[in-house]
Amino acid sequence: MISIFQMHPLEPFEISPEVAALPKADLHLHAEAGPRLHRFLATRRGMPAFDWEQWVRDTMSNIPPGIARLHGMATNLITPEEDAEPANFLARVTDILEDSARSGAIYAEVRFGRETIMRSDFMSLFRKAEASVTKTFPGFMAEALATLIPQKDPEQTDRLIGACDRAAKEGLAGVDVIPEPYVTEADWTQTAKWTERLVDAGLALTIHAGEFSTANLAAALQVPGVRRIGHGIKAATDEALLDQVAQARVALECCLTSNVILGAVESYETHPLPELVAASLPITINTDNPVHFATDISQEYERAKRLGLTMQELAGATRTAIDHAFTSEHRRRRLLDRLNAAKRN
Repeated sequence: MISIFQMHPLEPFEISPEVAALPKADLHLHAEAGPRLHRFLATRRGMPAFDWEQWVRDTMSNIPPGIARLHGMATNLITPEEDAEPANFLARVTDILEDSARSGAIYAEVRFGRETIMRSDFMSLFRKAEASVTKTFPGFMAEALATLIPQKDPEQTDRLIGACDRAAKEGLAGVDVIPEPYVTEADWTQTAKWTERLVDAGLALTIHAGEFSTANLAAALQVPGVRRIGHGIKAATDEALLDQVAQARVALECCLTSNVILGAVESYETHPLPELVAASLPITINTDNPVHFATDISQEYERAKRLGLTMQELAGATRTAIDHAFTSEHRRRRLLDRLNAAKRN
């Protein structure tokens, strides 16, 4: 067995039987519109798809770690017209849910960016994709989130928030807020007013913070209605922040391979996940951008196991994900029933 400490993110390894059998949940899962639809269209047209493994190698070799690598993910592979086609949109959403279920997830939350929330058919097509996947993977469940980056033009942000409000009435589960700037402290004055509107619309909040620096983490923890932090791993560098996370009782959405490839941490060995678990913080294990990073949820759980997490702690990560999921109480009970049944078996 290859040690996690010597592993490159692309190095193949086997998933242990106990990890394969464990019900998993992925709360931090981006829709990756370009990579997903490009791959689908390339297959349909008999053309080679983009080589994401080579992209990982090039990124880690040629781009400095940190925010520069994150910005390097913006690869234009499709046109807006291609994604606007309902059949194409349905195909890429079905693809991401199938991949998640196939790799062992019983639940996934998919966050959609750009102008996706403006689609009038957004939630209906999402539910259609979910229903299609459950025919092959009975019991699998998914929810949709909108990703919101406050815009320089307040009217544009207002328009997106209005779309989130409308989608909430059709089943949108929550919103992923990404402050701008991201690695330095943002001005939360206006953003706080926007998040208040989202919460008033009945939407749950997760906020990206603490990925490359501690910036915005303390402010994010103070936002009324926030239930989770996207990444949040830099809290491990500051005891006061660790205490604030614990007091806020939010879950941290940890994404091991993403953090290594983008350079938020130097290696799997130096990832603070074991430290966060030892501090009894609520943590979840996630993929972030599985096409970009050539990973899946089983691989992420297996990597966490090789970092030293016990099977009980891995099952605890799934339970934390379900407890903090942006879904109905009825669905939450059904997911917990599946997790408890797996534990008994």
